[in-house]
Amino acid sequence: MPAGLQTWDAAGQPEIDLATRVFRTLQVIPIGAGPGQIEVNASAQGTIRAFINAGGFTGSSSSRRGVTISGNRVSWSAGDGAYLYLVAW
Repeated sequence: MPAGLQTWDAAGQPEIDLATRVFRTLQVIPIGAGPGQIEVNASAQGTIRAFINAGGFTGSSSSRRGVTISGNRVSWSAGDGAYLYLVAW
């Protein structure tokens, strides 16, 4: 008999199942108004993704604009007082 994790939303639609990529948060970094960069040990973490959340922890405005990943370096063009989220799966 198969086993696994499945969850559904209030409308009965699947939210998480065996095909869903679930990420883990590696780091949340408050970033200033200007550009910046950080080095990440990507080989030990898996596939790295990054995005900026302009609303902080409770906001809903997020974007991958202005964020680039090149090797182990994650850089951003502007922060405007937002948070940079580094995640991996």
